Order: sequence, then C-alpha cells, then structure tokens
Amino acid sequence: MTVTSSQMAQSSVIAPEDARDLRSRGLLLDDSKPGWCRLHKRAIFGFDFHDPDVQNIPLIIDPNSAAASDAFGCIPEHVISREALMDAGLSDARADSIWHLWTHRQAENSSCETDPDETVLQADFLKFVLDQFLIDLDARGEDDDEWYRSLEQYGLSEKLIEAFMDPDCRYQRLDDTCHYWVTDTIRMCYTSLQLSAENITLPGKNTQRQGGSSVTTTPSQRH
Repeated sequence: MTVTSSQMAQSSVIAPEDARDLRSRGLLLDDSKPGWCRLHKRAIFGFDFHDPDVQNIPLIIDPNSAAASDAFGCIPEHVISREALMDAGLSDARADSIWHLWTHRQAENSSCETDPDETVLQADFLKFVLDQFLIDLDARGEDDDEWYRSLEQYGLSEKLIEAFMDPDCRYQRLDDTCHYWVTDTIRMCYTSLQLSAENITLPGKNTQRQGGSSVTTTPSQRH
C-alpha cells in the first residue's frame, strides 16, 4: 500500500478549510523549505490561555518583520512525512533514510485494496520509526563519550544531542538508558505533532478543529 494523495491530504497537520481561513488572515505562511509551513503561535489550541508571552503576540503582524520570527512557529505540513521525522529530532540524513525505508515498505504492500484509517496509518508509521532504533547501540553508564557516540549513531539532530547532554539534565539522563530516552523523546515529539493536527484553533472565532472538523467552543470549555 503506497501513501496515496488522499492519505497525504488526510495527514495534513492543518485541514484544507482551516488553512484557507488562516492564510486569508495572515496566520499561516509558506516556509522557504518545502514540506514546512509557518503557523502563528496563537493558532495552536491552548497557547493563548497558558502562555502570557504567546497571548500578547498581536494577530496582525508583518510576516517580513523581525517580530514575525517569534510570532510564528515552523511546523511540518504532514503528520506522515520526512519533515515530521525531522520535527521529532532526527538529523536530515537519518530522516531521509527512515523515510526511504517507509515509502519502500508501503510500495511493497500496495496490493491492499483499501486504504487504512488515518489513525491506524499514523500509529503504524510511529511504530515503524521506533523499530528502526536498535537497542544494541545503547549507552547506559556514566561515560558521556559513550552517550555521544550512541546519540550520533541513532541519527539525532545536533540540537537534540546538545539537549540530551546538557549538564543540567545529566542526573535525569543517567536514570535510564540512551535507547529509552531516544525512543521516548521521538514518541513524545510525534504525539505532540499529532495533537497539534487535532487542535488547531482559529483565533477570534472560538473554533477548534477536532478530527478534521471545526466545532464552536467557549473559553470556559477550553481549559
């Protein structure tokens, strides 16, 4: 089963009808990198109720201004994509490798007559990704050099490796193995992207998208 265009549309982080509305209001912008878009932070459900800094970001902002870099977040266009792997903390090379394996595997299973449910496909994608991280590359002791080697062999981005090896996080890091922290972090990052896809809100309209449809909510219902 290949990933069809209809499945790619279903796996869009932002539903097409919401994307049109957000773009018309200047809250969704194209990014210079294919496969990514720039979404106003107040369009992420819950931000404006929990983060005062985000709450104070004006909705009308010049996308070319210096302030726009703080007002917009860069997110993948699709939940099932190479970009989603990078968003979860993988390096470009590792994301390329796993995405190639995934698309090849889907092509081999193309004899299936029906497309799977979107939720099933996303769960299958996440399991497939996590299965690529072999436990035999694990580090579990106090040797930081060994941890660096394992993290690099797992193919994490430099930014995520630096976060793992932050001296302030050392005590917590040594509480478990490298394999555990890597797979747990990827799972949490991917789940966060899935939740974003399910909880895009249209600021000023009191609407939240749930499962691809928009529903009217009140501020009290959003807590």
